[in-house]
Amino acid sequence: MGTISVSLPSDGTTADVADYNTPITTIVTVINGNLDNDNIASAAAIAGSKLADASIANAKLTNQAWSTWPPSWTNFTVGNGTLNYAKYTQVGKTVVLRLKFTLGSTSSVSGAITFSLPVNLNADYADDSHPLIHDVRIRDTGTAYFKGGAIVASSSTVSLIAKTASGTYVGEAATSSTVPMTWTTNDAFSVGLIYEGV
Repeated sequence: MGTISVSLPSDGTTADVADYNTPITTIVTVINGNLDNDNIASAAAIAGSKLADASIANAKLTNQAWSTWPPSWTNFTVGNGTLNYAKYTQVGKTVVLRLKFTLGSTSSVSGAITFSLPVNLNADYADDSHPLIHDVRIRDTGTAYFKGGAIVASSSTVSLIAKTASGTYVGEAATSSTVPMTWTTNDAFSVGLIYEGV
């Protein structure tokens, strides 16, 4: 028996399904809900409602839960403290995270509190003048809240600082066992970051 060859239509050609003896139900089954990246043009405009409308089953951007990650620490002993939360979400290359830790009686700070990120930083951040979009609060329990900040420590970590007002302009100092206060039980720090990931 010889080889049977079929000439497929070129892109943009209208094809009569009947010419290929394919039942329409088969075509619907293959296409409906099973489009993949290869079948979508890079410039295709997809209505936002198709991705995020809660009335659409399996909407891809609706109520997506943030993920958790286990930060590793430098200059900080967790002890019996509590990681209240460490959550993040990533949309494209944009990473948003929030983290809070409450110290216990055996927790301690020995230098600049540094923690690992859930997604590494873009290479641009190698320049330490590149700012992070951040909000950091440090709680001296029962006494005061201090304004803090976050600076790049490496491609995968950030360090916490305390804002200082000892000069004409607001400055910054690395957190330590006595900065911005002597850390003790129920003191806490919370961090919010937005950055470009790899």
